[in-house]
Amino acid sequence: MASCKDDVPAVIKEVQENLREKYKKATLLVGFSADQEHPLEDVFVNLVMLPGSKLSTEFREIAGYGSSADLDRIEHIYSRAAQQHTVEKIDLPNLFNIRMPGGLGDRVSVRVVVLASGGCGKTVVFLKHAPREWALGRIWQDRFVLVVAREFSSPDVKKAVDAVALLGLKKYAVTDESKAFLNNYILRNSSKICLILDGLDETSLDSCTGYVGDVVRGKELVGISLIVTSRPANEIFKLCAAKPFNRHVEVIGFQGDQVSQYVSNVMKNSEKKNDLLGEIEADPKLEAMMSTPFYAAAICELFKEGYPLPTCSTDVFDSMVLRAVSRMKAQFITDWNKVERADQELIYEVGSFAMHMLFHRNIVFSKDDMDTYKVSKTAMSLGLLVQYEVTAEDPTPLFRFSHLALQESLASQFVAACDGLSPDVLGWMVRKLGGLTGHLNTFWPLLTAKVSNAHADALLSSLLLSAVDETMREEAREAARRGVPLEELAAMAGGTAEGSTNDD
Repeated sequence: MASCKDDVPAVIKEVQENLREKYKKATLLVGFSADQEHPLEDVFVNLVMLPGSKLSTEFREIAGYGSSADLDRIEHIYSRAAQQHTVEKIDLPNLFNIRMPGGLGDRVSVRVVVLASGGCGKTVVFLKHAPREWALGRIWQDRFVLVVAREFSSPDVKKAVDAVALLGLKKYAVTDESKAFLNNYILRNSSKICLILDGLDETSLDSCTGYVGDVVRGKELVGISLIVTSRPANEIFKLCAAKPFNRHVEVIGFQGDQVSQYVSNVMKNSEKKNDLLGEIEADPKLEAMMSTPFYAAAICELFKEGYPLPTCSTDVFDSMVLRAVSRMKAQFITDWNKVERADQELIYEVGSFAMHMLFHRNIVFSKDDMDTYKVSKTAMSLGLLVQYEVTAEDPTPLFRFSHLALQESLASQFVAACDGLSPDVLGWMVRKLGGLTGHLNTFWPLLTAKVSNAHADALLSSLLLSAVDETMREEAREAARRGVPLEELAAMAGGTAEGSTNDD
């Protein structure tokens, strides 16, 4: 097999060097605003990645490879299987070294699907860490000439009509001749290119059309090595059943002493570092919560600023919102009851927008979208939205929430505030949101933590096919607020989970 360093045209070498320089500067947002970006090497902790031997067996069964699909239970099964998995972990250098029909994986393209629950760190590993390791010459040097990392939600990815646009190389194709050369090189040397597409769950398969949709489905760039990351949602499994991937990988966040290692990295200059490490050691529930990198980052930042430690994931999002209000008002507010009514309405305004964008499958939105839903400049000043970098190719300002989990939380907070809605309507909204994101259980604990006990009881009944037995109501309600999946609640209550729906 020829080396990737042989016969590389000058323009490709230029692309390669520019990509390397870009990836070497990778930073990690450890907090909620741009001034909290840290160099990746200062804070990154290797996350646990598991191979797909046991997982892929259940994967094939669920996705319909061999038996009928049971898609409503995918997320729960994947989470359980990952936690029980004890086989040797995967490392990035050997990600593509798998047995393939006809030989080793280094002789053919390899398609990898990376699954992880929200906030477990798949984006950090594959959108930032892996490209940086390649740029520094530590991985995949003899395999790939180019490693290109893109986000599914990026507008230019969705609009791409050819390989040059999808790989983000339009600035090198200023003439028809240069564009034709680049396209021909990519097509003829696709086995020497790795494309990472992050966040397939942030779009619907119906909208994953055009050129990028054909690449994901294996109809275009068939020789390329592809890494797709996603939450384990129903649509993703249907896609993988239609075009099987060669390898399935599960990212399960921090394990063992990695939580304390991460805290030590992020808070090395904080006088509160040892206090937080002591709290983690004394509270296994807190340590378990912080095994999810998103929560670990948020809790570190909130603790440094004086916010109380959370008892559940909902507390984290509440503190994030309170922190935003505090910064806008130049006051330190840690209690939602002390937030003025006008500011609460502001939060609901953002939450309404978050919900409507989820309904429309919009993770990225324009100023026109915000004007349509009357998002005021004051609401924008909360700092819960971040702006994409404007490029010469597309100067239109585009925005998104700082994390999809935050958008989901704000949507849930708005839904919970709609006291005039019946439990059946609320139940429909939760199922609708859950069906759109593939994560019904994401909204369930967030919502039930916000509504009254009576409303939670009625909502619980509306989400199950049979009414909850009176004697089980208290236990089921408390379990719901701990994030117990609906199918387990159904078993507890003697009913059956209705699951997500695509009804309009």
